[in-house]
Amino acid sequence: KSTGIPKSSLHMHLKWLSDNGYIIIKKELTIKRPMTFVRITPSGMEKIEKYLNILENIKKINKN
Repeated sequence: KSTGIPKSSLHMHLKWLSDNGYIIIKKELTIKRPMTFVRITPSGMEKIEKYLNILENIKKINKN
């Protein structure tokens, strides 16, 4: 709900990220309903940091 992405699309994205070692998906049954928890891996964090650095460099280039 918070992402606004359809469940099927979200599932495909999370599966790809999990298959490539960027996140860990854990599913648990709760009293109310099943819940999915997603945790970023060190590899995933490294990729995000590299991506953000690239965006920051683009931003600097476009300022000049």
